[in-house]
Amino acid sequence: MNNIVKFATLCLASFAMVGCSTNMVIGGVSTSTKTTVSCQYIKLKGEASHWINVEEGNVIKVEITTKSGMLDVTITDGKETPYEGHIDNDMNFTVNVDPGHYTIKLYGHDHSGSYKFDWGSK
Repeated sequence: MNNIVKFATLCLASFAMVGCSTNMVIGGVSTSTKTTVSCQYIKLKGEASHWINVEEGNVIKVEITTKSGMLDVTITDGKETPYEGHIDNDMNFTVNVDPGHYTIKLYGHDHSGSYKFDWGSK
């Protein structure tokens, strides 16, 4: 029965990831709005991607919590990469970007924790 609950949670998390693809999230809960995306999980192994549209004057605020493992994060518009880093601890930072369409790529190396990206404020 416990495995059924875990599988149902994983399925619900997958459906909640609008504009997102992922390889493997274990025990994850994800939420998305027009200007935010967040996910809390027991383990992220592999790649997760989110496609966002940043309006004029907005920045991307990033919050990462790490219980274990490492998370590679890349924010790119296909031409430029305003952020690329390897995160193995808790981090909060802001990325200044021009208006446009961006891809947020995350690659979890058995990462346990959460992430949140907010691009709806100045």
